[in-house]
Amino acid sequence: MIQINSLTKCFESTDDDEIYALDDVNFSVDDGEFVSVTGPSGSGKSTLLFTIGGLMTPTEGEVILNDIDIYELTAAERARLRREKIGFIFQTFNLVPYLDCIENTALPAIMSGHSQKDAFSNAEKILTGLALGHRLHHRPMTISVGERQRVAIARSLINGPEVILADEPTGNLDPETAMGVMDLFKEINSEGQTIIMVTHDHNLAKQGKRMIRLQEGEIAVDNKIAGGVQ
Repeated sequence: MIQINSLTKCFESTDDDEIYALDDVNFSVDDGEFVSVTGPSGSGKSTLLFTIGGLMTPTEGEVILNDIDIYELTAAERARLRREKIGFIFQTFNLVPYLDCIENTALPAIMSGHSQKDAFSNAEKILTGLALGHRLHHRPMTISVGERQRVAIARSLINGPEVILADEPTGNLDPETAMGVMDLFKEINSEGQTIIMVTHDHNLAKQGKRMIRLQEGEIAVDNKIAGGVQ
């Protein structure tokens, strides 16, 4: 499904030195995998996720999604691919504050050309499935932090993406709520959804099926997780 070939991302520092956020990274992700990406701060976790998602052009290498090299696409084509094939979940939720929960969830579908009727109908169905049917018309600041994260998850699912990319999705949550989000991830993964999740929390990382640990922009560990999600 996803093939990462020789992925390198280099930034220039203020003293003209080169800093490698990613250094010749190679791996693949199959349909239905739940991959946790972990590592210390500055190891390249978020850079890897944003590069896979088409948000950060690599210095070298390829990101191939279903036989398409996404960085051979134009910017407009890549934006369309993101809307249709990739669902993003962010630590800070990135919900639109003046839209209510159902509007936030439906927004990507409307932007992809679906009718408002269909987008809102599907959004209501997803939110209800995530135990948010009673929050459809609440704005983000009027619901709990955990509920906001579930709205963000609902929004990521609205276009039926092939892969979910989650960047520290539990970073702002208390431990109990974080585990609830992980249970939700495991549930949607059991239904066939591919998930790549960045987390600094080793215990949460072990909730997936496979763990990739980055160290200074390189893969230090890539292992299946014993007892992971089945």
